[in-house]
Amino acid sequence: RRSSDLSFLLPVWWIDPHFMFNNFSILSELIVENRTLAERFLENLLSVYRYVIQNLKRDTVPVSEELDFLRSYLYLIGMRYENAISVDVDEQLERTDGRIPPVCLQLLVENAIKHNRLSVHQPLHIHVFREGNHIVVKNDLCPVSSDLSSTGIGQRNIIERYFLLCEEKPVIKKSEHSYIVKLPIIPDDYAHPDHRR
Repeated sequence: RRSSDLSFLLPVWWIDPHFMFNNFSILSELIVENRTLAERFLENLLSVYRYVIQNLKRDTVPVSEELDFLRSYLYLIGMRYENAISVDVDEQLERTDGRIPPVCLQLLVENAIKHNRLSVHQPLHIHVFREGNHIVVKNDLCPVSSDLSSTGIGQRNIIERYFLLCEEKPVIKKSEHSYIVKLPIIPDDYAHPDHRR
């Protein structure tokens, strides 16, 4: 398949009823308790959905746009898990040129949350930073007991999208205490071999 066929690989978490239910539950509570926070939460929720819908047909997005989207998602996650999660996004990424497939960073953060134990007493630490020509997402490794049933669909999704776009593969490293995924940064002027004239 060519990169123009990538839309079938985009994740569909944004229509997941559990994701919707959790966020609308938080929003309904905030409307009663704090209208200002409710408005801010709604702004970020709308930003998340708007980004996904606008990029359904795009193969890649600027790194800066993906970071803005990630921040909106992290705001929602922060309201839900509060101090049980700590996400550090390196400021150097703000000055990073190039592109990546849309929703990849969010998907990796979501996977880290889904497959690891977290609590206020033992928060999950996630670090997003640049290393050479890669954007790295590194998280503590503290698997939940049910993680044996993990299908790995999200990770395979990212690998397939990269292969179709630029024939490069993300680098995945797992150690005793951490899990690391390195996403190649695609140059702004990159042309897939199938599309070159």
